[in-house]
Amino acid sequence: MNDIDGPATEPDLVYAEELAQQVGITHQLGDYLVTEEEIRAFARQWDPLPLHIGDGGHFGSVVASGVHTFAMFQRLAVAAVYSRWAVLAGRGLREMHLPSPVFPGDVLTGAVRVVAVEPPRKNRVRVELEGSLENQRGQTVFTVALDSYVHCRPASEPGRAQVATE
Repeated sequence: MNDIDGPATEPDLVYAEELAQQVGITHQLGDYLVTEEEIRAFARQWDPLPLHIGDGGHFGSVVASGVHTFAMFQRLAVAAVYSRWAVLAGRGLREMHLPSPVFPGDVLTGAVRVVAVEPPRKNRVRVELEGSLENQRGQTVFTVALDSYVHCRPASEPGRAQVATE
């Protein structure tokens, strides 16, 4: 993004108009290997509880902080999807669940699904998203429901459909 008026126009950038056609579509985010060093370093900086920097307590090993798990999801989502969308900003985090711990050595695989795209307002739309991470055993370790604002296609780009308002 270049400035407050909107992102730079790129031929492959996905704007609100295209996202409105992707409701219900799930985007795969790729894999991420979690290391013990990373868990401990993140926790020392942001969440220095014993289960993240000590022996892991009843988990038997250090486990990733929920904030760290969210950060891993966000990194995967930006690399695979969000960096290709005309994202203006995040709007809100509605729900976040951590049904299983994340251990060193886990390989996390992510997905994000477009749930809804609201009608445009001020040349942007609110996009509802659901995301998740699973470990290599198929256990869900993270789910999230969040909202982002995405730019509408600039008026200077003719031939593009407008966002549906119904």
